[in-house]
Amino acid sequence: MFLPKSKIGYLFLVMLSCLFLSPITYAVEMDEPILAAGNEALPDIASDADWEIELPVGGGGLYKPFVWGVDATISTGSVEGGISVAYDSSFTHYAVRCTTYGGLERRGIKVYKSTDNGATWQPFKLIVSSYEITYPQVLVCEYLTYKHLYLFYHRAWSDGQVRLYRCDLDGSSGSFFDVADRPAGDTITYYSACSNISGSTLIVVYEVHESGDATPDVRSVRSTNRGASWFDDMLVDADGQHPDVAYGYQGYTYLVYGTTSGGDFEIEFRRSTNWGDSWGSSQRLIADTFDDDYPKVAALHTTPVNSAHVWVTFNHDYANSGDIDVRYVYSTNSGTDWSSYINLANSKTYDEMAADLVTWRFYNYTIIHVSYLKRYFSISPLEEISNIYTAWTGSDDPTNWRELTKINDHLAASSPDARKICQGTIMPCFIVALAGYVYAAKPFLIGNFDDLYFDGYCFTEVEEEGEPGALPSEFSLHNNYPNPFNPETVIGYSIPRACHVRLEIFNVLGQKIRTLVDEEQTAGKNEVMWDGEDESGNQVASGVYFYKLEAKDFTQTKKMVLIR
Repeated sequence: MFLPKSKIGYLFLVMLSCLFLSPITYAVEMDEPILAAGNEALPDIASDADWEIELPVGGGGLYKPFVWGVDATISTGSVEGGISVAYDSSFTHYAVRCTTYGGLERRGIKVYKSTDNGATWQPFKLIVSSYEITYPQVLVCEYLTYKHLYLFYHRAWSDGQVRLYRCDLDGSSGSFFDVADRPAGDTITYYSACSNISGSTLIVVYEVHESGDATPDVRSVRSTNRGASWFDDMLVDADGQHPDVAYGYQGYTYLVYGTTSGGDFEIEFRRSTNWGDSWGSSQRLIADTFDDDYPKVAALHTTPVNSAHVWVTFNHDYANSGDIDVRYVYSTNSGTDWSSYINLANSKTYDEMAADLVTWRFYNYTIIHVSYLKRYFSISPLEEISNIYTAWTGSDDPTNWRELTKINDHLAASSPDARKICQGTIMPCFIVALAGYVYAAKPFLIGNFDDLYFDGYCFTEVEEEGEPGALPSEFSLHNNYPNPFNPETVIGYSIPRACHVRLEIFNVLGQKIRTLVDEEQTAGKNEVMWDGEDESGNQVASGVYFYKLEAKDFTQTKKMVLIR
């Protein structure tokens, strides 16, 4: 696609800003935590800015229109023990990685923040522990004056704990809380967390190996005061591992995990309709003679609550052939009934595994994005290298996966668990939301999961112009650019003949914010700038807005995103 001359300069400025305006952060190492006396755990420490020296973060985030573009570097240095990503209502993104700190592996969790759709990233929080910490999971919840970032992680103190660090989205008011802690001899090895929309109710399910019991259990615990205290620590299944949990709506919560069946593992599903106060009977989603493991579940806040689309992916290991595939099942009635398993990626030449799911709503449809790893080699050290693929489908046709795309520019690491390698998020786009991904990659063929990258496409397509002076042949409303934008954006439209033209801005409630054009115009192509202000000259808040063109009998509406 050719870029018009009038917009080459704009893209060149964007490129320069990505190259030269990326923040460069250097920091000194924190002091080691003070040892606690007796059997007490040593304190974990949270910091806003005391970071070990690492290479500059951010940069490289110039996106090709509607193509998975140049990956932005979030951080450099080892990624050990897991990654996570979340976003808030203004589409500020928070990426998390476990890493080496003080020369010790998996002793730190670093949180990075992006306010420009992943193009650049800045250090936000640092968690330091005297114990090994793994499997970070970040959630962001906003309700009225409550605007919280929840950072869960597994800490290897005693026989394993699940802990929570909670702070406000501006980084203030940080506190640590114990979530799950078992008696001596019981070992917690894995967990998953979810929340309701407001963040008032949090649910954690975890895998625990009880003393003297060779089979792991799945247990759940919950909080109804934003993580300050936890209760109802209950047994969900006496045979389960690698649980994953997702919240739906009005108390509906979905849980999947692997369970042993003879000599192999199968996938089990349970549903709670009361915020995890109790769990329904188990449903076996897959039963065969092979190992099925690392399930992931995703659902959406949907009404009525008993008609939600729920997706579950899992690794399917053909033990005799050594081949691993990604399979999935789905439900159209909130987990009451399930489809038969379907192969999502089942090459006989390569291993496909470690799927992650993100979902969002588009009018009356539920859209699901999936990412998974494709491992091309089975010999050391090349078996540690993968490529990352993504595709999407919707509730209108759940078996029709579209736009299968390889997204990683770097040598992605390899693991059967997506929480260690690749995690998805949602990005605003000009009409719909699209997925973006944080992933761990290797700068060389061997070594740790070094460096953290972001990839996504979310910027507006640049439209080609016709011959100079040529009149348009039809009415059309063009995509605004840039999109997302701050502080202003340009909206173009074409009218093939003279008529009265009205161009208006609306918020998500359908309320008119601003009239940009309301006059008779001659045929031609036109552009108008919106500065993010309403009719009274007040700046409007960050969020999604719609612009509507009415010209003679033609009407068209498109979406744009303002990020302040």
